[in-house]
Amino acid sequence: MARDGVPVSPEFAALISRVADGERVNVTAECAQLGVSRKTFYKYLKRFKAEGLDGFFPRSRRPL
Repeated sequence: MARDGVPVSPEFAALISRVADGERVNVTAECAQLGVSRKTFYKYLKRFKAEGLDGFFPRSRRPL
């Protein structure tokens, strides 16, 4: 399957990986520094825990 779109930035992916490994960070401050919302952070954290690296790539917006 082809990967369309751009995955998340390397800094954002590193932050998600650190939190998934159990490191405690100030999510609000880190997200503000990277320019993403906390909602987006937790969305990608959930995807990363469920799917691994594939969770970082955009999903189809096609209606079901």
